[in-house]
Amino acid sequence: MSRIKIFLANRDPLQPLLDICGGPVQIFQEPIDFSDLFDAGLSNSDVILIPHDAKYWSTDYFNYLKGLSGSKPILYFNRSDQKRYYSLKNSISIQVTRGLKDNQKIILIPYNVFSLRWLPRRPYSSDPVISFVGFLPKLTARRVLNSFIESPKHPLQCNSSLIRWQGLRAIQKSNFRSSIIVRNHYGGAESLINNPETFRHEFIESIKNSDYVFCPRGDANGSQRLYEVISAGRIPIIPFSNTKFPKVIDSDYEKLFIQVSTLSKSLFSEIRNSWTALNYNTYDHYQTSLRELFANHLNYQKYLETLFTQESISGVYKLSF
Repeated sequence: MSRIKIFLANRDPLQPLLDICGGPVQIFQEPIDFSDLFDAGLSNSDVILIPHDAKYWSTDYFNYLKGLSGSKPILYFNRSDQKRYYSLKNSISIQVTRGLKDNQKIILIPYNVFSLRWLPRRPYSSDPVISFVGFLPKLTARRVLNSFIESPKHPLQCNSSLIRWQGLRAIQKSNFRSSIIVRNHYGGAESLINNPETFRHEFIESIKNSDYVFCPRGDANGSQRLYEVISAGRIPIIPFSNTKFPKVIDSDYEKLFIQVSTLSKSLFSEIRNSWTALNYNTYDHYQTSLRELFANHLNYQKYLETLFTQESISGVYKLSF
């Protein structure tokens, strides 16, 4: 399959490049460089790619992009939790999450994570382990307000603090074995971690020794943890918040996840039903299916290779919502 022809817009020397253009990679993410793909001239390109995330655009840079958008479709990355939206015609936003109020054309991509496929498989037992290691934010007035702004009709689905607090409480009250470590700060920023090696080891060990992992949304309607869990072959428990996932060839892959409201009493009947339906052989196959889903479809580099190697721009639109 031939790749689409991509013209890379001019960079702003004052702003960081995207990771796919050789820019900086955040903590616990895979180094990526697609710069050899961006060699088409503007006149013979299929699309224009913006080399900076939307949160870094200045007014002058946006005006430059408006001038480019007159004749070619524009792809731009918009991956922060607090996304910035622009009236940029003929464009598609590339995002890792989709909020309940997002109404523009977007392409959802996976988070960029290191694969945990190297973790040993779990043997089946009669008593599964559920784990969570991570930040439990305080239920502040600002978070409550943001929840109503994102979804006035369903604010509870948008409140990451409430979802995490309620879900973890339910896990602790259940009769399943659990391993929960609550942290008092967000762990995705290197500047907030005093000892990143110990921090990461604790997180990986938790997944290693688990069958199910609680994967709640963050400030954005998604979770980097989800992709790490899938890559390890562990079963993700996803609190329902109308989460959207990247499109893949097999649209039935979500059946491998457990999606249920943490406010529902059916949460653990769902888990118990899924676990008792498995045995030693089928659980091993389940883990294989999750690992293959990540390796073949939800790996960050693999997904972008699929996106950028469509035979025409129409192939890009097939991956959009």
